[in-house]
Amino acid sequence: DRPERFWAINSRMETIQMDKAQAEQMARFLAKRGVNMVRLHGRLWSDDLTIAPATLDKLFTFITALKQQGIYTCLSIYFPVWLPLNQTAPIPGYTGQNAFSLLFFNSQLQKTYFDWWRTILTTTNPYTGVALRDDPAVAMVELVNEDSYFFWTFTPYENVPATQMATLEQQFGRWLTQKYGSPEQALNAWNTTKPRYKDNTIKGDDPAAGRLGFMPLYQLVEQRESLRAQDTAAFLAHSQSQFFQQAIAMLRQTLHYQGLIYASNWITANAQILGPLDKYTNTVADFMDRHGYFEGRHEGKAASYSLNPGDLYQDRSALLFQPRDQQQDYDFSLPIMDMRYNNLPSTITEIGWLMPNQFRAEFPLLAAAYGLLQGSDGFFFFVNDQVGWEAPLGKFTIASPVTQGQFPATALIYRKGLLKAGKAVVNLSLKVNDLLQLRGAPIPAPQNLDAFRAKDIPPGQTLETDKVDSFDPLAFLVGKVNVNFTTDAQPSQVTELSSYIDRTAKTVRSSTGELLWNYDKGLVTVNAPQVQAVTGFLQPAGTLELNDVTIASQMPYGTIILVALDNQPIAVSRRLLLQVMSEEQNLGWQTSGEPPKTIQSIGSAPILVRTLSGDITFKRSDAKTLKVTALDANGKPIATIGNAKQFQVLPDQFYYLIQSE
Repeated sequence: DRPERFWAINSRMETIQMDKAQAEQMARFLAKRGVNMVRLHGRLWSDDLTIAPATLDKLFTFITALKQQGIYTCLSIYFPVWLPLNQTAPIPGYTGQNAFSLLFFNSQLQKTYFDWWRTILTTTNPYTGVALRDDPAVAMVELVNEDSYFFWTFTPYENVPATQMATLEQQFGRWLTQKYGSPEQALNAWNTTKPRYKDNTIKGDDPAAGRLGFMPLYQLVEQRESLRAQDTAAFLAHSQSQFFQQAIAMLRQTLHYQGLIYASNWITANAQILGPLDKYTNTVADFMDRHGYFEGRHEGKAASYSLNPGDLYQDRSALLFQPRDQQQDYDFSLPIMDMRYNNLPSTITEIGWLMPNQFRAEFPLLAAAYGLLQGSDGFFFFVNDQVGWEAPLGKFTIASPVTQGQFPATALIYRKGLLKAGKAVVNLSLKVNDLLQLRGAPIPAPQNLDAFRAKDIPPGQTLETDKVDSFDPLAFLVGKVNVNFTTDAQPSQVTELSSYIDRTAKTVRSSTGELLWNYDKGLVTVNAPQVQAVTGFLQPAGTLELNDVTIASQMPYGTIILVALDNQPIAVSRRLLLQVMSEEQNLGWQTSGEPPKTIQSIGSAPILVRTLSGDITFKRSDAKTLKVTALDANGKPIATIGNAKQFQVLPDQFYYLIQSE
């Protein structure tokens, strides 16, 4: 009766090289921990830009193994980084650059791209007898991974060579001809309309040949009031949206794909001015998507993708809103904060709390709890490419105790919706014509609510206004933040949040009353009928009183979650799961110096988890009748350790089944 939520992992295409037995084992491992989707992310084509039958067979084998365990597949097959082009490539002009932006306008690459989808979706899977286009197990496909005209990778005559720029410039010329009558008339309008663009000539301008060039993105933003900048942005938005619509039509109408389609998931060169335009182009698809990572300072030759001796790093907790830039007091921007567009479903198909960072145990609970609060539809943890647990820890490892080890409770909470959705506290209406004229959109800014208080808006009440310059970033921790693109002027609605946010105490209470974030202590508590939990800096917090249970722990930092397994409130439930997690590290991990630390050794397998502790006391009158059994990593009983009236968790066990005797 409700849409499915996806608690998912990313797995790169190398994974499909597993044999059938390995694929089936990985699928069982994931299903046991609550995963219900895998985003297969990587190139399938060979160097000749065709998909080999053997590769397709491997893909079918892996998708079938997932399907047998009730796990959906998302296909992400195109990323410009996977397509470096050179003089021998069938697309001329390249000398080793990646194909950034090319797919949006080059018909030759588009034909090859559509052929890939035709091969993947229309070939019958021999293991099911059904083509992927007709298989509900292939729940969604992605058109383009991390590419946009509005990001810094769109650099005319650099990433996009002259031969290809000529094609795009001609398309721009034709678009301008429809608007002004000819490229010459467009130039005349740009040069006579104030404020004029300061440099009247741009590389690529050749109106006699029907071509006009493109301003660099930084100039487009700087001179956004000029007509040339606005026309350039409008054309780029049109071209990008047109490709998405063309690709969707090909998948739907030509190939008859039955699943969901999303466009892309990237950021832009300017979040306020260009970001809304990019998002607007994505609204032609079935749902919206984005990527987001949280990490501390990490510097080194290969720090963007790996851990190496000699790297500098600094631990960082999201719970404290610690900034990476130490000149700031706080950084209120977190990847779990999900803005929803046009009431479309919203997913995050790449998310992670990255190494090196000791404060990662907060991540799964924050995703589940605040994802439900904001109405997010899917979290895709990045990345897991193997069967079972991974060791040692790497930059993006999720198949470890701290992340996938916490899936049993967090996946259950999220997929079953055991926490309430929040009310909409920000509803922004953005007029499309304003975006095309580069007027931008409101951005999160914590000082904004002072303006609303000055208007004598009662605490917790909503103001309708035609002008919103900014909004409180902590709104995401209170409830939903929505954006609607409109063709006419519609008032925005912003709730005054002082009844939820106490800046003196540094706390944020959700509009549901179930979540409390204390960014002074670095602690989040969950108090709901079927879920009660704490995450963060536990030892200094002392004894924590939740609705039905008391928790005291000597762990300096960790997460403790109690969830009912029988759809009953914790106060009367006869079957519950207690889950405990702390910090993890590779055996032999060594650092030196004070923050920032220097990695001396990244260590090796196995992964070590810091000693667990917790005194748990149930407040129920029948607590003594509830038996507490410690479980191993696969959920198998180890030993009965007492009853729920009061018990201590073991130093080396993550899970406990609490049930009636």
